Amino acid sequence: MRTWTNEQLAILDSEYPTADLKELAGRLGKTHEAIKAKALIRKLKRSPDVRVWSPEKRQKLIALYPDHTNLEIASMLGSTESAVAGMAFKLKLRKSAEFLFEHSSKGFFPKGHQPTNKGRKQTEYMSDAQIEKTKATRFKKGCIPKNHKEIGYERITRDGYIEVKTAEPNVFELKHRLVWIEHNGEIPPGYNIQFKDGDKQNICIDNLYMISRSEQMKTQNSMYARYPEDVQYLIKLKGVLNRQINKATKKNES
Repeated sequence: MRTWTNEQLAILDSEYPTADLKELAGRLGKTHEAIKAKALIRKLKRSPDVRVWSPEKRQKLIALYPDHTNLEIASMLGSTESAVAGMAFKLKLRKSAEFLFEHSSKGFFPKGHQPTNKGRKQTEYMSDAQIEKTKATRFKKGCIPKNHKEIGYERITRDGYIEVKTAEPNVFELKHRLVWIEHNGEIPPGYNIQFKDGDKQNICIDNLYMISRSEQMKTQNSMYARYPEDVQYLIKLKGVLNRQINKATKKNES
């Protein structure tokens, strides 16, 4: 069982009120939880300057944040990096473009960069040995990726519908519509296939029915029907107005 030395306790008593607890824990060879537990036992408290962001301190943070690192700001304000980051997030502060550019990776291509092989044949910038070496990792004609799915593969959409792959490369169709077409023929334009029991994965033909989109808007399955009657009336009125506006616009254009 680890014990606290007198020297460690003295450092804890002296620095706990204002220190970065994570950094202090590292120096003392203790965990963050051990630091807080021992401070509680010894009735140590954090300094108000660390815990509380006064208006003056916030203004300094706002002024410093765009062009300084959080570590620099924490040192200037006598706070911690995590406290600076937390308050900056709360105040919706952002680093300046100049700061981000200066501290970002220098591995990106500058604006207007021209690749060395642009407009050149491979033989102009690679040796025969290099070209031969690349052949081992090239995609071969007719190569099929490992995650390729065969026609007939099924998946569940985010909305809970079953989709089935019907063609290459990645053509998927709703399975309940295919079931309906198989039993009843093509679905007329403006019509949807719905589920009698509301279960989107119960694609038994006896559970399916066809309904026009206009009728569907009036059923309990639609978002429209979930609004109060006065709101439904306003939605209808908006639709009428939009149609009249479209007609007038087309008439003026002609």
